[in-house]
Amino acid sequence: MTVFHLKRFPKVIFGEGAHKELPELIGHFGNKALIITMRDLFEIGLIDPVLETLRESNIDFKIYKDAKPEPKIENYKEVIDLVRSEDFDVIIGFGGGSVIDFAKGLSIVARHDKSIWDYVNLSNKPPAKIYSDKLLPVIAIPTTSGTGSEVTPYSVVINQDTEQEGTIKDESIIPKAAIVDPSFTVALPKEWTAITGLDAFAHALESLFNKENRTDYSDLIAMEAIRNIVQYLPLAFNDGNNMAAREKVAYGATLAGMAISLAGTTVCHALVHPTDARFGIPHGKSVSIYTSAVLRHTLPNGIDIFNKVIPIFNPQYEVSNKVSSISKGLNFIEEFIAQFSLDLRLSDYGINKKESDVILRDALGYMFRPIRQHEVIFDEKDLKKIIADCF
Repeated sequence: MTVFHLKRFPKVIFGEGAHKELPELIGHFGNKALIITMRDLFEIGLIDPVLETLRESNIDFKIYKDAKPEPKIENYKEVIDLVRSEDFDVIIGFGGGSVIDFAKGLSIVARHDKSIWDYVNLSNKPPAKIYSDKLLPVIAIPTTSGTGSEVTPYSVVINQDTEQEGTIKDESIIPKAAIVDPSFTVALPKEWTAITGLDAFAHALESLFNKENRTDYSDLIAMEAIRNIVQYLPLAFNDGNNMAAREKVAYGATLAGMAISLAGTTVCHALVHPTDARFGIPHGKSVSIYTSAVLRHTLPNGIDIFNKVIPIFNPQYEVSNKVSSISKGLNFIEEFIAQFSLDLRLSDYGINKKESDVILRDALGYMFRPIRQHEVIFDEKDLKKIIADCF
């Protein structure tokens, strides 16, 4: 067994109605909260149970409801004055991964002087130092079962000027607590149930292929995440009111977030970040576009990993050391992804093959670190083939 470190995770309160414990959590930090959410979540009333709970407990709060998908530097500039103008004790992120990432980013800039982009950790750019004693604590309440941001040390930011998407990575920005109440995911439209669920699936899967950081412990968490998502995501997709399925997918997504916190992602996300930044594809969709091609090009490496994963999709699969057998087994993974009827070609989003050179250049330019951590190190020629297979 390899040496591994048990990293800190937040306190997780899981289950239907878990949001009722929010006032007690806030009480550990004070009595004044800034709630970050999206306008549509506010307007459809999804956040109402949370607000009612806070009012009943006499918690002082303000709401910022203009958070946007895929946070950009400009979005931080729009709200920074509010964050710094009042003496908030805690930030609550209520929404999907973008909202929670945004809340974590705001916890940094609230009491730090630099631009949010300075704290982004790119392969070719070291980040500015984050001082943990200057952070506002964050409580995360996810309304999707996708990124696992409620338990990770990551916050994704897009720089529109440079057309880059990068990640802040610092254990000090892990939320102090996560309230995973699956009832908040019931309102998620069918397509977004699939998109976010496949993002969680990709997180767990990629963590298994990170040869530098994966451990027996991270593998254990990742495999449990995959089992839950594979079994229950189709059920939640076909019946959004199936609470048992929603609970299992939410559980799987949170576990997947823990898996990437421990092991990280690899080639798939190294290609996804430049694609998202330049072409605006929703993150879960771009992850699904690249997953199959990366897996197929990983062969003949990673046979032991494939032999653990493929039987989850088809229990009749016979473990084999033959590349041809494993290649056929990958059909089961591809069929799992395909059942959600998403557009899974780069060309579906108006990207042409000439533009794929830009994706490759960006991946090699500022995302080379996760590329080097994959089970097999792909060179420029390999990556070009992977991208070409996604058209």
